[in-house]
Amino acid sequence: EEPLPEGVEVGGFCVATAPHAGERRRFKAVLLGVRSFGVPLHVKFVGTEAGEPFTQLSAPSTATTFLFASQVSAWTPPEQRPGEAAASPSSAAENRKLRVRSSASGLVLPRTGVPAGPAAGAAGAEGWLSGGPHVGQRLLR
Repeated sequence: EEPLPEGVEVGGFCVATAPHAGERRRFKAVLLGVRSFGVPLHVKFVGTEAGEPFTQLSAPSTATTFLFASQVSAWTPPEQRPGEAAASPSSAAENRKLRVRSSASGLVLPRTGVPAGPAAGAAGAEGWLSGGPHVGQRLLR
């Protein structure tokens, strides 16, 4: 029988690996229980490794799973991790605001401060929408 990793206990938080977007990533989880046969540790994923709540895009492929002890470690809040004190949740939120998802290509592009579409202030430029939720998008003709 494999012992629990140091700092991990049933009912407590841990960091566990899970499939996400074709690769294995680490997430904050709760250890639900330990069984004596097969893959022993039953975990439920509750947030990102940084402890932030899941979004539709950041959630793992499964809500709960069984893992080996080598796939689980003790969870430490980000503010208590060495070298990560500067990366606060507010700076992470700022980083998310600086990115915009391109609906046409599915790529995440950085904002450059340059307005999309017609030149800034060119209201009513031909071929561009100037009102409603699609401001700055080209009209298809």
